[in-house]
Amino acid sequence: MRNNLKTKVINGNEFIIETDDAGNEFIPARSRIETYKKKNPKHSIATTVVIGEFGDKLLAHAEARITDENGKFLGNGNCSRSYQEYQESFTAVAETEAIQRAIALQGYGLTIGIASGEAMRDASALASAGATETLKQKINGGQ
Repeated sequence: MRNNLKTKVINGNEFIIETDDAGNEFIPARSRIETYKKKNPKHSIATTVVIGEFGDKLLAHAEARITDENGKFLGNGNCSRSYQEYQESFTAVAETEAIQRAIALQGYGLTIGIASGEAMRDASALASAGATETLKQKINGGQ
């Protein structure tokens, strides 16, 4: 649930900050992308999305590559999302998250974290639903 939207200056860049119900601050992907593009209008962000099956899941894996105005590689970000989690928007979600991760690794909003608010809300929802315990059991071989 979104609440308490505000702006915050981090390392000289202004971001919209979202605070979740637990009081954790996150930068929505849109805010990070808009801030980066305003500051670096000549930089390019190119994405590649590959869709494939992994076990019983249909996944979209996206990579975002940032280059400067001369084509010099500056960094990249990756993200995978499943159709089972996001339905028809799974490719767009993977692509957006890869872009914002690439931008975060350029130092934009990094003090708050790499993952966007959207990704953190998804992780919190999974943890609340008991997914963390299920994951631990899988890692420990069902113990």
